[in-house]
Amino acid sequence: MSYRHLTQEERYQIAALLSAGFSNVAIARQLGRHPSTIGRERRRNAGERAYRATPAHKVAQTRRHQASSRPQLPAEAFAQIEQGVSQRWSPVQIQGRCQLLGIAVPSHTTIYRYLHRHGLRHRLRLPKRRRGYGRHRTQRFADRTPISERPHAVQDMSQFGHWEVDTVRPSKGGGVLVTMNERLSGLLCLGWSATGKAEDVADTVAACLMPWRAHVHTLTSDRGSEFADGDFIELALETTMYMADPHAPWQRARNEHLNGLVREYFPRKRNFSTILPEEIQCAQDALNNRPRKRHRFLTPSEVFFHHSRVALRG
Repeated sequence: MSYRHLTQEERYQIAALLSAGFSNVAIARQLGRHPSTIGRERRRNAGERAYRATPAHKVAQTRRHQASSRPQLPAEAFAQIEQGVSQRWSPVQIQGRCQLLGIAVPSHTTIYRYLHRHGLRHRLRLPKRRRGYGRHRTQRFADRTPISERPHAVQDMSQFGHWEVDTVRPSKGGGVLVTMNERLSGLLCLGWSATGKAEDVADTVAACLMPWRAHVHTLTSDRGSEFADGDFIELALETTMYMADPHAPWQRARNEHLNGLVREYFPRKRNFSTILPEEIQCAQDALNNRPRKRHRFLTPSEVFFHHSRVALRG
């Protein structure tokens, strides 16, 4: 339903009903409007002493004229907005990235309105209903290192090079995506496993993280049976793998959040057995180059490679 501005006739009715002692709710019922519309009209357009229809209408008309005559954004701002939307950035991320680059840009609410006005709102990344945390299969790992023994520097993210790993599965069918994220930077390494079984997943993790082995100090997973071959991962990457507590997804909160972002590209109904390597690379690149508010709108790639260079020099 589109919003209709109050007419001058409606403002005369509001003034008359207020004089008769009607409340905002009662006036709204008489005019077929929402009570908040009446309240907003009184706050914005009333005089110092009382609400009068003619002055209120003039104030409203002046405000509308001033809004329509505001200077337009520079072309580079519009280009940055279009680019951000095409990469599935949120308006907050678009605004923050523009400010980082020194581009004049409106507030994120103005960006929302711009996208709505130009028919682009459907391309926004919108929040989805949270699902319960479920696992494909679980089992106990008595011989694995518990998360309680993980260094404190991992938890408070004061040190670079600590990773989380998880899997993303379709609602049915074969194929499993393996998500690995570096906790401090948020960098994503995205792999694919044909079966989702422990041996296959271990091979995928080792292959994906091998180029960054010098920056893989620890790995943390949940207790899914797909990580039962953690010994192989530890040997291949020369690292230590920790197990989160049962039913404690908040211990890997960044990975859980990242899995939700991966779902933007690979929804549950997708047949994961048909996913192409090019699609995986495209999704990985897009997410690693999406600005993050917690990094003051730098991207995970920028943060990761900054820290990796510092670590190598150290």
